Amino acid sequence: MVFCSNYLNNWSMVQISKKLLQDDMLEKLFGIMFDIIGARQGKVQFLRTFSSIFSSVEKIMIAKRVTIMYLLTKNIDHRTIAKVLKVSPSTVAKFSIILQTNDELIGLLRVLAKSNDIDLFFVKVFSALHSPGQYGVNWKNAWGLKRKIERLEREGI
Repeated sequence: MVFCSNYLNNWSMVQISKKLLQDDMLEKLFGIMFDIIGARQGKVQFLRTFSSIFSSVEKIMIAKRVTIMYLLTKNIDHRTIAKVLKVSPSTVAKFSIILQTNDELIGLLRVLAKSNDIDLFFVKVFSALHSPGQYGVNWKNAWGLKRKIERLEREGI
């Protein structure tokens, strides 16, 4: 994996030293990061390691970036993404451009979106079987589930 030496220009919103690292050093740094974070066994261990390394602000920033790209692959409207995640429309547009040039990332996100769409399908089937107005159905729960499904379809998350 080769990293661009002018990485300061790519992520100008973060605080980073103006002293540039050489590409081979960046490769080593990202290799170490993968060994520490990426090679974790299971979600709980990953989250524990992730939480101990990154600050609250960094965790939110990373989660928002990944979620923006995920929602873009689900064809959610840019304004809706910006509103739901409380980010600027220009941030959404920036990640839309990044996705246009990264076929591998698009593939990974589409697989995840497809599995979540299958989950949503089963929730819809369950909701249809236990919809509001049917005998023996808790109306409050049924209406809550119906509103949740509508939100998932509209906002993607």
